[in-house]
Amino acid sequence: MNLAVISGNGWLHHQNAVHALLLRLAATKSTDAIVLDFDVISREVIQINAAGNQLDEMSTSALTGYVPFAKWMKDSRLAEDVIDTNAILSTATMIPAENIVIIDARNYGLELILSALEKARLAWYPLDTWHPTFAVIADDVYLLRLLPVLASTFYSQPQVLSERETRLIVKALMRRAFIYRWFGPRGGRTIEAIEKTMLSFIGVKE
Repeated sequence: MNLAVISGNGWLHHQNAVHALLLRLAATKSTDAIVLDFDVISREVIQINAAGNQLDEMSTSALTGYVPFAKWMKDSRLAEDVIDTNAILSTATMIPAENIVIIDARNYGLELILSALEKARLAWYPLDTWHPTFAVIADDVYLLRLLPVLASTFYSQPQVLSERETRLIVKALMRRAFIYRWFGPRGGRTIEAIEKTMLSFIGVKE
């Protein structure tokens, strides 16, 4: 499943171009996470006009599952947790697997969107087949901050370690391997018992 964060301003002015970009992304059947900012969307409009193509809004929108973010919200006057988990679960199962998912989160705060994505992770993981593309439309100011969170919502991200952290991990693994070699899987307990015995023998309290 591809992931995309879409410029709210770009969506407002050029929905057909956004649909075209998402359909092209879905066709790759990859697992990319990208930002479709206003400049990218505008370039797509120029290319479409230069080629003399006319996008059929009905045919492109029919291939997308458009969900206003408000449908994922409870009435804040009636519930402390305003994110409606059941609504998110319904979205995951009701949109056909071949369709693109577009969540329109314009005019909502970043923290609220991130909270909804946590629930979306739980809703999408049990699915037998993921949708080709999952996209979130957000206010332009949030795009770069939202992308890494969206990527980690559905895919595990590599952890970048410093040289010191790497050395410490390697040292711990080597120590554990030495203990396993000589004492077996329960060697750690054996070593602890020996250390306690030696300390009590020499009269040192823990």
